[in-house]
Amino acid sequence: MTAEDFLNGQVLLIDKPLHWSSFQAVNKLKYLLINKVGLPKKFKIGHAGTLDPLASGLLLVCTGKFTKRITELQGQAKEYTGTFYIGATTPSYDLETEIDCTFETSHIDERLINETVKHFLGEIDQKPPIFSAIKKDGVRLVRARKSWRKH
Repeated sequence: MTAEDFLNGQVLLIDKPLHWSSFQAVNKLKYLLINKVGLPKKFKIGHAGTLDPLASGLLLVCTGKFTKRITELQGQAKEYTGTFYIGATTPSYDLETEIDCTFETSHIDERLINETVKHFLGEIDQKPPIFSAIKKDGVRLVRARKSWRKH
């Protein structure tokens, strides 16, 4: 692709690595496009939805005139997959913090799993956990999580 192609607009499908923020992925891509393709330093680039640094997967990145389509792309249907541990919790609800509680799991059988899965199908109104990208007192809680982790 040429610099003109990127300025006219592209949707790039990026496999965001684990431990990179979406912002870091876009910045690395921007650096490459400036230095390898010859795009001007102030060209438009942005992503259509933030992935947690502890998530890997598809990140849609728009360039040039296609940055106007970011809102449209964010509204598309999404599918999430993952691995989970039964009978363990962490303060952050993910693996950024250590497991702090374990629970008995011997009562869990295939029938109970199949019944429980039904509660997670379809449209879900997700509430962000306390350790998230939401802001409290003007500070993103994801930053608070990082500083909390250092203690």
